[in-house]
Amino acid sequence: MKAILLLIFICTTCNVFSQSIQIVNGITPEVLVQDTFVNGCVNASNIFFTGQNIQISYFNKSNSNFPFKSGILLTTGDYNEALGPNSQTGAGTSLTPGPGDSNLDAIATDNTNDASVLEFDFTPSSDTINFRYIFASEEYDEYVNSSYNDIFAFFLTGPNPAGGNYVNKNIALIPGTTTAVSINNVNNGYTSSGVPTGPCENCAYYQNNLNGQSVEYDAFTKALIATAVVVPCSTYHIKIAVADVSDHALDSGVFLEAGSFSSGGQIAMNNFSQVGDNNSLYEGCENYYVFSRLDSSASALNDSVEVVLSYSGTALQGVDISTTDTAYFPYFPTSFWISAGQIYDTLYYTAHNDSIEENDEYLVLTLLSGCPCNMNAVTDTIFIYDVAKIKGGIQDMDNAFCNETAPDSIMIFAQVNIANPSYVWSTGENGDTIYVPPITGRTMYSVTISDPCGNEILDSIPIIIGNFAGINVDVQQPQCNNVCNGSINVTTNGGANPFSYNWIPNGTSTNGSADSLCSGGYKVTVTDSLGCKYFTSTPVTLINPASLSSSSYITNTTIKYCNGTGTNISINTTTDISSIQYLWNTGETTSSIVVNPSNGNNTYWVQFQDICGNIFTDNITINASNMIAPSVTTTNVLCYNTCTGTSNVTTSGGVTPYTYQWYPAGTGSSDSGIANSLCAGNYNVTLSDAVGCSKTASFSITQLTDLISSVTSTNSNCFSSCDGTATVVASGATSPYSYIWSSSSIGNTDTADSLCSGNYSVTITDSNNCAKVKTFSISKPTDITSSLVTTNSKCYNSCDGAISVVPTGGIPPYSYSWNPSNIGTSASGSATSLCSGNYSVSITDANNCIKSNIFTITEPSEIILTTNVLAFDSVSCNGSASVSATGGTSPYSYLWNDTTNATTQQVNSLCKGTYTITVTDANNCSKQTTVTIYQTSIDENDYSQYFTIYPNPTHDGNINLKLNGIQPKDVKIRLYDITGKQILIENIKEQSEIISLGNIPSGVYNLNVAIKDKEFNQRVVVNR
Repeated sequence: MKAILLLIFICTTCNVFSQSIQIVNGITPEVLVQDTFVNGCVNASNIFFTGQNIQISYFNKSNSNFPFKSGILLTTGDYNEALGPNSQTGAGTSLTPGPGDSNLDAIATDNTNDASVLEFDFTPSSDTINFRYIFASEEYDEYVNSSYNDIFAFFLTGPNPAGGNYVNKNIALIPGTTTAVSINNVNNGYTSSGVPTGPCENCAYYQNNLNGQSVEYDAFTKALIATAVVVPCSTYHIKIAVADVSDHALDSGVFLEAGSFSSGGQIAMNNFSQVGDNNSLYEGCENYYVFSRLDSSASALNDSVEVVLSYSGTALQGVDISTTDTAYFPYFPTSFWISAGQIYDTLYYTAHNDSIEENDEYLVLTLLSGCPCNMNAVTDTIFIYDVAKIKGGIQDMDNAFCNETAPDSIMIFAQVNIANPSYVWSTGENGDTIYVPPITGRTMYSVTISDPCGNEILDSIPIIIGNFAGINVDVQQPQCNNVCNGSINVTTNGGANPFSYNWIPNGTSTNGSADSLCSGGYKVTVTDSLGCKYFTSTPVTLINPASLSSSSYITNTTIKYCNGTGTNISINTTTDISSIQYLWNTGETTSSIVVNPSNGNNTYWVQFQDICGNIFTDNITINASNMIAPSVTTTNVLCYNTCTGTSNVTTSGGVTPYTYQWYPAGTGSSDSGIANSLCAGNYNVTLSDAVGCSKTASFSITQLTDLISSVTSTNSNCFSSCDGTATVVASGATSPYSYIWSSSSIGNTDTADSLCSGNYSVTITDSNNCAKVKTFSISKPTDITSSLVTTNSKCYNSCDGAISVVPTGGIPPYSYSWNPSNIGTSASGSATSLCSGNYSVSITDANNCIKSNIFTITEPSEIILTTNVLAFDSVSCNGSASVSATGGTSPYSYLWNDTTNATTQQVNSLCKGTYTITVTDANNCSKQTTVTIYQTSIDENDYSQYFTIYPNPTHDGNINLKLNGIQPKDVKIRLYDITGKQILIENIKEQSEIISLGNIPSGVYNLNVAIKDKEFNQRVVVNR
């Protein structure tokens, strides 16, 4: 999966330059180390990178000539600056501020900058760790041997096998030395331009890149190997660092080869067998194991890998099984090494052929495989069998060509159950298939087949080429029924003598003739000396001649002669047998005779005799009749469509008794010539005598014409009237006619009247007493019915009621008669503006039938209003009053003509005055009333100049009214109780007058004094 992702990166994020390496960015340091750099049994962890993202990337050589196929690039600048071709003399990217590295500072001539550092922990699986790298720089060759060169190092920390620990040990060394690789240590001298010419400093490891296409760097080292001796399975830390020295100008970089960081390797073990499956070893055969590295990269091949083996099982080494490797013979090794540079090693072994049948044995090999720090056991088993038995040989084929043409070349094919067999044919050829020509006769071919272990088998096959062209069959059929005197003779065409004959039935013989054969089916198969066969494809059938009883007989059936005594009647015979002889009871010996039979039954017979002396007799009877034609007498039918006719049939001659066949069937009986109860029609009767001869007579029975009648009627006009009529008219049959009606009250004439609705019948009878019944019906209209839809008056005395009458039944159109007559018209079924009351309407249809209906219009009761003064005004408009309603149609709505146009049933805050209340019910009917609010408290100073009232309160119900300069005729008084009800009204007659308030109860009352255009209200208290 990681390889697939890497391919996607290459295809989508590459900067592509012709002949340049390619850069793939965006890959994390973890993926770069684990999936790209480390290999084999190295386990890397704690991976981290110090620097900017543009200082580390994946690269691949693409189509360039760069030494590494792919790997990791660490650079002191932008990795894109590393892309070829080399077109600059001083390419670089300033990463200011780009910090340096303290470990590099310790070995550099000045402070470092723009450091690119990749480091991780790892666990080696062998005693050596190594990887391949290239150092490249833009400071070549202008800064060779200067005081300031860009620097790189590979710092290793961990256990030292020689004792102690490595602490930041630089393993980037010139091969075979302890000198660090640097610009000043690997070069071909200084030059400011062009190719340097020396002096050489380890220039065998130097590569000038003038006009190079793969990378931009001016020069780089050749591929070098960083290596260190380590303690297997211990933990180490490596820090791979490169940096600018002193400045940020020119770039340098380190290329790490993909997969080159390795230590130790895994081994695969594969078994290969000559015969059978890979785990099978047959005695006498040699098999072998291949032990191969799983990691065959160049860096992995730098180390030797040990193969460690152990053994178990029932097979004894040196007795049952041995290695054929001279270095270990006869015992298998427990360990050996795959040398550096080698990918695999081979171990051969064999099983001893002791020619003893014994139980199967086995040897188990256990390989300690996997990474050395995490070893696991892999086992493989060798099963030892006795000498392998070769199974197979020449395959089934068509090897005999007897009755057909052989091909020009015949293929013979051999096959066995082992791998890699060898073949030696009797023709001298090798291979599993040979082709031979067709040779007439029998030719034998053989093959010897051997396996790789030297075991062999022999097989052979004959090829037969015949010239047998067929057989001829001559048949002699049997001559007599059930006599075995048939014969079959067979001769051959071609073939190789001698021949044998297999007869079915009768068995095998050397004779081609079979005699004295009974009837039946026979087959014969003829085989020549080559084994080629020819046979009858279908059975040869010997037919048994027919017997006399089945093949010789009189061809006539029983003869019936119905035209009197016959003359010259021929009797014929037939037979399938030759040489037959005939003898008739008439004495004749011919195959047919002519006879003259008499009236009645006449029998003739003949004898048949074949050449074998067999006799068979057949006979025939001839029946003759002289019956004459019959005669018929009849009586006809009197009444139409009745069956009172008769017939009588007579005849003579023939052979009695006679039988009668009537048509239609059932007309008469089969033993009588008389038929009764015949209907009018045509009839046939056939008379047959005892011989079977018959004569037919035809006759007819006639009848008078049918009595035909019709009834015309008129229906009742109205539903309840009986005014229908009916008249019958008769014709046909025999007049005169008489009439009988279904109701005796109608009479016996041809006319009926005053008929109610119903079903009737009349019987008409002619002079022959033939009768016919005629039915008819008198119908009546349906009864007039009506639906009445009334609308009642909405308000009391509003007279807005209505009615709609919808009649059905009777005979439309309809007219209407109303009561009272003024509420509607005769042409309309509707009446409007009706007051409450009772009404009637009569409906008359087109037949003047009448139906009356009575209906009622109702109205709501009158709206009655009752007012109640709840409080009088005491000058400050605090009076209140209410109204209640009955009658009409509830609910009610209210409207006061006060200052607020109140709509409630009770109104408060009323000032002195008279108010009108309009009450409206649910039908919008309304009623008005008034209520008066009086001032019950007026300052005495307001009215004292006009009158004086005393005593107040009064204990006896009398008060004194004294006028002050006012004429009595101008004064009227009214007394109201607290509800506003008027109790007293009186005109004043005297200047001083005692007014009796009547027998009113104690309480507060309002006295209203009206003086011309002024009114005064005074509260009066009665306290009895």
